[in-house]
Amino acid sequence: MAPGSKINRPKIEKLKNPRKFKRQMKAQRKRQFGIKMADVQDKEIMPASHLLKRRTCPKANITLSGKKKRKILKQLRRSQKEKEGMEFEVQKPQPKQRKTKSDVEMKTVDIPPDTRQDSGQDVEMQE
Repeated sequence: MAPGSKINRPKIEKLKNPRKFKRQMKAQRKRQFGIKMADVQDKEIMPASHLLKRRTCPKANITLSGKKKRKILKQLRRSQKEKEGMEFEVQKPQPKQRKTKSDVEMKTVDIPPDTRQDSGQDVEMQE
């Protein structure tokens, strides 16, 4: 027998199932070092579909071309101008309100104490 034979020696995990080993090592590296995220430029004008790509693959290099940026910025400016124009049209004079009976206040009249019918004494009825 040659020196270093394989009798009664367990197989190395790496050689048993190399794909599984590689997968485990990759997961360990992600846990240890984390995922590097590149900065997204012009996030506020980026379409939702582009940002969705970023959620599925954090390393994805997502940038907008200069032409696309200019188009989106123009659209935003136009929509803001339209909103400003609509604000002025909305202001209309309100119709005058009529006073109803419930809105009118009743005047109170003070009755002198001599003319009051109720003097505080019991009055008997005549038959």
